[in-house]
Amino acid sequence: MATKHKKKKASVSGKKSRTAKKRRTFNPRNVKIIRNVCGIFLGILSVYTLIAVVSYIFTWTADQSLLTSSADEIARNSGGRLGFKWARLLVTKMFGIGAFAVVAVFAIAALRCLNRRVRFFRILFLAVFAAVLLSLVSTCIVGFFGDFPVFGEGIGGAYGTTMVNEMESLMGTVGTVLVLVAAIILFLLFASNRFASWISSLGEGKGKERIAGAGKAAGADEGTDTGDDTAAGGDDEENDDSVDDEEEDGEGGDDDEEDEDDENDDEEDDDEEDDDEDEEDGYDACDSEGVETDNTGRERIAEVKEKEEVSVPGEVYVEEINISGGDEVPDGIVSEKYDPRLDLPHYEFPGLELLNDYSDRWYDISQAELQRNNMRITAALAEYKIQIQSIFARKGPTVTLYEIVPAPGTKVAQIKRIEEDIARSIGVHGVRVITLLNTIGIEVPNDRPSTVPMKSILNDPAFRNNKFELPIALGYTISQKVLAFDLTKAPHLLVAGATGMGKSVGLNAILTSLLYSKHPAELKLVLVDPKRVELSIYGAIKNHFLATLPGEEKPILTDTSKVVTTLKSLCMEMESRYELLEMAKERNIKDYNARFLDRKLNPNNGHKFLPYIVVVIDEFADLLITAGKEIEEPISRLAAKARAVGIHLIIATQRPTTDVITGTIKANFPSRIAFKVLSGVDSRTIIDDVGANRLIGRGDMLVMIAGQEMCRVQCAFVDTDEAIRISEFIGSQQGYGSPYYLPECDDESDISSVDLGKRDPLFDEAARLIVANQQGSTSLLQRKMEIGYNRAGRIMDQLEAAGIVGPSEGSKARKVLVLDFDQLDELLKTLD
Repeated sequence: MATKHKKKKASVSGKKSRTAKKRRTFNPRNVKIIRNVCGIFLGILSVYTLIAVVSYIFTWTADQSLLTSSADEIARNSGGRLGFKWARLLVTKMFGIGAFAVVAVFAIAALRCLNRRVRFFRILFLAVFAAVLLSLVSTCIVGFFGDFPVFGEGIGGAYGTTMVNEMESLMGTVGTVLVLVAAIILFLLFASNRFASWISSLGEGKGKERIAGAGKAAGADEGTDTGDDTAAGGDDEENDDSVDDEEEDGEGGDDDEEDEDDENDDEEDDDEEDDDEDEEDGYDACDSEGVETDNTGRERIAEVKEKEEVSVPGEVYVEEINISGGDEVPDGIVSEKYDPRLDLPHYEFPGLELLNDYSDRWYDISQAELQRNNMRITAALAEYKIQIQSIFARKGPTVTLYEIVPAPGTKVAQIKRIEEDIARSIGVHGVRVITLLNTIGIEVPNDRPSTVPMKSILNDPAFRNNKFELPIALGYTISQKVLAFDLTKAPHLLVAGATGMGKSVGLNAILTSLLYSKHPAELKLVLVDPKRVELSIYGAIKNHFLATLPGEEKPILTDTSKVVTTLKSLCMEMESRYELLEMAKERNIKDYNARFLDRKLNPNNGHKFLPYIVVVIDEFADLLITAGKEIEEPISRLAAKARAVGIHLIIATQRPTTDVITGTIKANFPSRIAFKVLSGVDSRTIIDDVGANRLIGRGDMLVMIAGQEMCRVQCAFVDTDEAIRISEFIGSQQGYGSPYYLPECDDESDISSVDLGKRDPLFDEAARLIVANQQGSTSLLQRKMEIGYNRAGRIMDQLEAAGIVGPSEGSKARKVLVLDFDQLDELLKTLD
């Protein structure tokens, strides 16, 4: 044993002498400094390349003049002229979006030089592989949808374009796709060991599980922790990585790392000597802990091992829970969520077969029309000495957007100033110049406008897969994408336009979107139609979706006096809902309903499921003419406060003037839809900008949703026959026994019906509060006495009947007729 130790020590001394010779002949410190300098340089180069490439994506069109201009011109690229040329080489002339993999190569090389433990050769290979693969795949994908001028040579760069063209000419489109799919699979095999193991495990099925189980049993006998296949696999991967690192280190020939290994040899040899001594002496870890070695001790050790197998790091141990029978469950406990749709469990949503497809009214713009408009736009701009670099067209259903890249130095105002001249040159009405991100857009109406069917809008994935609370789909944008939004985020909508421009069709599209997406238990509608002919087709759904006052015969409101009463009733509903939210300590209806569905709110305390209420007013200007402030006051209250409790307003008018769309209305209606109007003043009244006066009508509209940019949309067409079919389909099904009743609203002017013999218990206290503050306000009673709006309103009516306060004066506080407490006491004695 001693001889063996001496040999080991002799070998250690030999290693030390070789290390000392190496240190005398070579100084690794200088190499480390050089490597750090190279690593810092490569790191800076990777960051610079990343900045140049990202900036090139957005500024390459503006910097094209640098290729031919003088050196005095300033580059738009964040990396300067050098950054532009360097990014152009990587992106346009080489790999396209695959240039980002080149950035990864520089970053990996920098980490390697800075002595970070990275698998350099493998990652370098994968990065180059990814650059080539991204270039080819992106070029192939874009080729299917029609190429467009991205980065100058295509999204895959010149390399990707050339290679894909060669592959398609050699193997065809199918062969090219198959080769690229195989290349992607090969890349995943190289990049992920788990993906490779998953591929190899296909087809093994249950046999693999049996083998794994047998291996687990064998490992338990040997005292090895193999309780988790995932953990074991992770250890194997780590071992593989460590082996690869050692092999790469050896291949790389890094002198400083070899020196570090030589310095650590002494410590390794000492550890080996200690291990040998432990083995020869027969030292056992179990004996050191004082564990018995008899049969009882072995059983205890086995139990400990079983527990250790359960608690493998990274594994979650789940106990099996035995659910007791139904007889043992305590009474009164309900584990399932509340489902409001069970009130009408057999309700069927309307199908798309009720809608027309209008395929005979869809026209595709011809290439000749595009070329003709292109030449006319270019000629019109040339008359005013405005040069353009490129022009690109986006075809829409009724309007085509021509995006132009003007020459450097051209101002947008120059093009907007000749908007009418461009329209004259093309020979059409409705031309509009807009400012885009990197280009200037000119919207030109098509020769034959298409009809957008509501059927295709509702069947689009953008609408079918939405997660909105109140989804509304309006139509197609110029890019032929569905414009859909959530009314709860709007939260109110103002629709305006001249007569016959598609306003009523837009309301039908909004209502159709809601009826196709919400259950009657989740949505209620209040429809106001002073013209009596637009919304009357929805009368068949009164017992499903409509909300009215108790005892109302007509479900669609047409009488102005009843509209005022209904709006005041909605204010009472709003205050009642706020009381429920206050008791539940929630801030909005979504969170409140979520708690109620989870059965965390007790119905015995007054809580209930609150459906959304959408108020649709077809002609707001007519109501203002007949009712005036009586209409504007509750509308303003609802617009300011009702969105948090699920009440939303949609107001339409064909007279967009400042006396109709007042400042209060505009402040509370951030979302607006403008159909064609007759003047720029009306356009500014609706959307605070010109443009609506240049629309072409027939559903062409400008949409401004809160928090989003204004866009031009062709409204989906919903014919009257389609709306009738939808309404009759819903009305033919089993509904509720009556419409959704709103709170009763007593007419404040009819005080004679108030019975002072049945005064509220808080009447005397409320009277003293009013006299003390000399302010007859219902909100004052709510705040000071902590009561709801309904009760406070009834007390206020009793105070008016008793002569303590005067009649209502709209939004102003009532006059207090009693000046002091002595006069009040005498009045209360007479009432008693």
